[in-house]
Amino acid sequence: MNSVKDTLLNRIHSVYFFLFILFPVLSFLAFNRHHKDDYKSYHSVIFADAAGYYVYLPYWFIYGNNIESYPDSIVQHTGDGFRLDKSSQIIYTKYTCGVAMLQMPFFIAAHLLAKPLGFSPNGFSKPYHWAIFIAASFYCALGLFFLNKLLRKYFSSWVSVATSLSLLLCTNLYYYTVTSGGMAHAYSFFLISVLFYAADVFYQNPNIITLVLLAAVSELALLTRPLNFPILLLVFFYKINSWRQLLVRIRFWITSWRYIIAFAVLGFVIMLPQMLYWHKISGQWIFDSYQNESFIYWNQPKLAKLWFSTNNGLFTYSPFLLLGVIGVSTMYRLEAENRVLFPTIFFITSYVFASWHSWYFGCAYGARAFVDYLPLFAFPIAYSLQGAQNSFRKYIIAAFIIICLSINFDIIYYYSSCFTYGDWNWKSYLDLFKD
Repeated sequence: MNSVKDTLLNRIHSVYFFLFILFPVLSFLAFNRHHKDDYKSYHSVIFADAAGYYVYLPYWFIYGNNIESYPDSIVQHTGDGFRLDKSSQIIYTKYTCGVAMLQMPFFIAAHLLAKPLGFSPNGFSKPYHWAIFIAASFYCALGLFFLNKLLRKYFSSWVSVATSLSLLLCTNLYYYTVTSGGMAHAYSFFLISVLFYAADVFYQNPNIITLVLLAAVSELALLTRPLNFPILLLVFFYKINSWRQLLVRIRFWITSWRYIIAFAVLGFVIMLPQMLYWHKISGQWIFDSYQNESFIYWNQPKLAKLWFSTNNGLFTYSPFLLLGVIGVSTMYRLEAENRVLFPTIFFITSYVFASWHSWYFGCAYGARAFVDYLPLFAFPIAYSLQGAQNSFRKYIIAAFIIICLSINFDIIYYYSSCFTYGDWNWKSYLDLFKD
């Protein structure tokens, strides 16, 4: 019996499970979710913010700044996610190009297949939407693989699997992969999962190969969503638990000046396409494209609302993440590595998000900005699960996970509008479960 169990676990842990089982399943679910969609409505994966991330691809590969060649009314049909200026022959988007870089291989495949399949190769017909379904599913599955691979170094097999798959099924990661795969979050989740793994590998065996991975993923994470900057604390402070360790780390980087130069050069190369675009639209190499949006709540961050409001509150829509709060206390009790770093990054990130002028991040499902940071919760949640393996608590936690999964899928599949009900409108929130 144990040999059968071990074989099953090994298959689940392998890259084959995540890329040849989970990836196709997520892709199928995305196609099924969208098969009746009007591709010119807000249900589209190329709409509003998602269109702003995506538009670099038709800009780079099809149209350039030839504004007249873009499909008629394409800005309106894609929810005004970007702007075409005929007078200056420039296409404007406030979003950075990291998502487009990750979507690029799938876009190219769609572009090559569009005409043979009988569709217009215009960058916006159905094959390009299909490419995004597949891209989001691929990066989500690959991110879960790297996260699970990292967890397995420190936790039991079942804890690693349960943590990884629960983050998918009990949070809005599933929503931003299957339903809204054009948004940046599944891609950021992948990058930050790889960043965790790369930091762990690099500090175990520093070398130029692991440094290149660390640098490339760090820069791509910033280029995908600039609000990912707090996660870069991982690059320097990973596994720092004492002042002595901090001094050793500082000494390491001072004496590793070649690594610093390589990090900076690679970061510049990855950033160059964005800088060239900014220079094209503004004349500046570094440009704040969010001109009319800012952190207006620096002095009064909306932390309570960010975490608990019915208007996309983090724990309101993903109560499963409360296991991470419990897990932090376990990490302190066990004096585990990163017991200071993980909650520190969480509070810094929360403060940044809660200071943003739209702390609920508009039309969303739950606190969508935290989807990127779900790998941050993985270790504390794993500590919660591991600590309950040999006690009655495991049944309580198992029941809690099932309830969270049920809540998550109930909302995702029976509600299709914006989750903006006001700050504390519990009646409207509870109405989500009546169907």
